[in-house]
Amino acid sequence: MRSFFCRTGYPSMAALYVLFLGGAPSRADVIANTYWATASGAQIVNGGVGYDINDSVELSIDYTNDTITIAPLNLENNLTRDVQLLSHLDLTFSNLQSGTMASVTSSSFDAINFSSSATSAHTPTPANVWQALLTAGGALTFCTNCNGAGNAELIVGAPTPGSGNSELYNSPGANSGLYNRSPVILGDGATYASGPLAGLNSNPVWVLTVPEINHNVLVAPTAVAFGFGTAGGFTSAGQQQAPPAPEPSTVSGLIGGGALLLAMGWRRRHRRN
Repeated sequence: MRSFFCRTGYPSMAALYVLFLGGAPSRADVIANTYWATASGAQIVNGGVGYDINDSVELSIDYTNDTITIAPLNLENNLTRDVQLLSHLDLTFSNLQSGTMASVTSSSFDAINFSSSATSAHTPTPANVWQALLTAGGALTFCTNCNGAGNAELIVGAPTPGSGNSELYNSPGANSGLYNRSPVILGDGATYASGPLAGLNSNPVWVLTVPEINHNVLVAPTAVAFGFGTAGGFTSAGQQQAPPAPEPSTVSGLIGGGALLLAMGWRRRHRRN
């Protein structure tokens, strides 16, 4: 059997790795990631007409700092109406402590101006207007048009395919209602090396503080809204629930086991001397 001790008589790195890194993760190390997307072929119906939507959202839960990072993307690149712009997400929390509040603590995004004939970066970047509204029942709305406050900073997808370095949003049938929402947040997740979108951040991110969030709390998007609040459903495209936090006895056992191995190594070395 391979020894846990190296030639010096002290525990080997492999032994210490097993003891300190191979055990259950500590609460400070746990971040649960979930990824959701609109179903294939999803549409938003507006005025009796269906418009294609393609949206995803990644949620990261930090149980140590009581935060949730929200990273939504609008992956629809055939925009013709403002109802295809992302304006809010509805999230459902299970097992959240009663009375918990939520707030947006930071954000990172770039905005653009767009029309059928020109696209440009919007400078300076506008101040964030997205909000987090959490109800007593555990339903959270993350929105730019909260309580009828308007439709500023909606999230737009990629320019129309085939527009080249001009990066135009000029899909056939696009109307002025779409362009009237300018400036919008660029959120298609692409990298632009040239053209009017070169170097812009196309992966918008918001960090929400949700005090008292713990390992029993699960979060899932339940609806996505585009434009003026027409909702579509999400499907799970990959969900990873957080593993349970280690019991105090487990942590004590890891520390105690490490101390025992170190003591044994010291004893073995001094016997040889």
